[in-house]
Amino acid sequence: IGISPMLLTEGIKINDVFPGSPAFNAGIEIGDVIVEADGKKPETVAALRGDENTKIVLKIKKPSGLVRTVEVTRKPFS
Repeated sequence: IGISPMLLTEGIKINDVFPGSPAFNAGIEIGDVIVEADGKKPETVAALRGDENTKIVLKIKKPSGLVRTVEVTRKPFS
């Protein structure tokens, strides 16, 4: 999805978002934490992987504490 992730106890922290990536286009930002991936707490970074053109619904917690849900379509990017 185009992020540099770090697994934490509460979820997956976003350390970087690659410009033009599906995550970037969904408004995911550095410092956000993915607290749910398709309705489940991510236990590993692999929880975000999937086949090209499949969708994943992410619940994102912003550094401010605001929680929002985004849908990301997995696509190749460079």
